[in-house]
Amino acid sequence: MDKSENKIDLQELLFKQIKSKTQDNISLVDTISELLNISNDAVYRRLRCEKRLDFDELTKICSYYRISIDSLLGLKDNNLLFNYM
Repeated sequence: MDKSENKIDLQELLFKQIKSKTQDNISLVDTISELLNISNDAVYRRLRCEKRLDFDELTKICSYYRISIDSLLGLKDNNLLFNYM
């Protein structure tokens, strides 16, 4: 996504929401690294939006932090939340 277009980047929005929910004493990088089974360097690339999250990564992160993908997309019409087990 071209930053000059002034569009909201969903990946940036996701990480902003996560940072607002995360306690200061908990390492966001370490948590996501363990969650996705990737290196800390790979997490930093995602945090800087140099590497896009794939759908599986997005799903794992949203599930762990209890963030609705619909809320990131701004969908509000007659939505139902299902937990996949």
